[in-house]
Amino acid sequence: MRNLFTSLGFKVTLTDGFVRTQRIIDVLQGVRDQIGHSDQIFVAVIMAHGARGKIKSCDKDVELKKILEIFNNSNCPTLRGKPRLFFIQACQVERHDEREPQRTASDENIYWNCDVDLYKDCLLSLATPPGFVAWRHRDKVTYLSALRSVFTQNINDRKDGSSPPDITELLSTVASKVAYELEALDTEESEKKMKQMPYFMSALTKKLILTPGKAS
Repeated sequence: MRNLFTSLGFKVTLTDGFVRTQRIIDVLQGVRDQIGHSDQIFVAVIMAHGARGKIKSCDKDVELKKILEIFNNSNCPTLRGKPRLFFIQACQVERHDEREPQRTASDENIYWNCDVDLYKDCLLSLATPPGFVAWRHRDKVTYLSALRSVFTQNINDRKDGSSPPDITELLSTVASKVAYELEALDTEESEKKMKQMPYFMSALTKKLILTPGKAS
């Protein structure tokens, strides 16, 4: 992901390791404080364990709405009117239990609620909808690997000279890739088929097209 966004002209800050909640907040606030008026877009890519509307650190959960709040217009006025994109690779379920009973239509509103306030000019893309597991496997397509592949193919490797698709079209392609390829690569050893559908919410007020070396 670092190479991808560097190729798109982003200044990339990389933090890894299983860290405490305050460290996560400090890193995000530190990045926010470096954003200048000439910067035109912000992107955060987070890979972690998760729960509904949260990511997990080594001491406690961090709510996604807290992360988005750090970059809202009040806390980050330099990004006012500019797109802010958040890509989250994390489960969105409290506990994965294969014995969990089948959910019914009456449960739908409960499971499709990640309790996130989506601010103007923000886009939140999740590896999986609220209430579901995000699969990770070295031999199977994952949300972030699909994101990298689709963005590279449609932005950096575009040969026909046409404009790349906008961000929502790209994310729809990512969702399709994950949904179909993850199931197709399932092994015969398991009777239980795996399925995953990435999910995004957008409050962007303008069409966003990423191009090599810059965003417009």
